[in-house]
Amino acid sequence: MKIYLPLLAFVLLLLSACSKEDDSSATTNIPQASKKELLTAKPWKYKSWTVAPGLKDSLGNTFTDYYAYLPQCEKDDIITFATTGSVTIDEGSSKCDANDPQEQISVWSFSNNEGKLNMGGFAYNITTLTSTEMVLTFTDLQGSTTVNHTITFKN
Repeated sequence: MKIYLPLLAFVLLLLSACSKEDDSSATTNIPQASKKELLTAKPWKYKSWTVAPGLKDSLGNTFTDYYAYLPQCEKDDIITFATTGSVTIDEGSSKCDANDPQEQISVWSFSNNEGKLNMGGFAYNITTLTSTEMVLTFTDLQGSTTVNHTITFKN
């Protein structure tokens, strides 16, 4: 047993040294996607929308899950950002009003050193932007209360 313990320690030391060296060299050569590339790579759909503090529904109940109150015709919307600065909002498979066009086109841009996404006349703070998830936040006034909105998109 005494012979195996030093041998085991040597093998573990060798493996940990090799993996650290391999890991650092592999990650330094991978280019990171820009925010524009992440935003425009794939279409986006709603995943969640929360509010804080909570809002009151028509029955006087307080809620924080704003997404649950969105009609299905909005939940299935598809948002596509083009590299040219246009954004297309597709109504998806269901429309809220049959007379609405299937697609609406607007413009988008970054501001505040790419910390804000401007779209359709609104500025959203970018909390997270990865290849699979985008989290935008904004505030608005409901009466005299400032409400913080957090919208999460997936693609």
